[in-house]
Amino acid sequence: MKKYEEFVKINELLAASPVDVKSVSSENKDKEILRLAIISELDAVSLYEQFAEEATNAKVKKTLLDIAKEEKTHIGEFQALLKELDPEYKKELKNGKKEVIGLNDEEEEEEEEAPEEKEEDETEKEEKEEKEKPTNKVQ
Repeated sequence: MKKYEEFVKINELLAASPVDVKSVSSENKDKEILRLAIISELDAVSLYEQFAEEATNAKVKKTLLDIAKEEKTHIGEFQALLKELDPEYKKELKNGKKEVIGLNDEEEEEEEEAPEEKEEDETEKEEKEEKEKPTNKVQ
């Protein structure tokens, strides 16, 4: 019962909008609506995935996960619209992607700096190639 009570509290929080859209300027209203829609969809994904984790019936679990997946599609739709309406958002998404790629590149470089592992891999590779070479022995 405790888990259900937690879900009810979460749902109450989700129902509250962090912004009063009526108070937003007409110039920014659509962008703000899209941001709120993205937040709502993210909340829904989280909620459905939590429900699925707790579900005991396989069909219920599968259905909840399918619905969570559909919510992710909605997020993509809202983001596509927001990128059209908000050039700064589009720019910052690209910058964020570059930063993540840069972080991943740094991790790969750190992994490459382990010389002992690299030497062992090269030795193993050479031994394998040596075994696979055709011999010109006449039988």
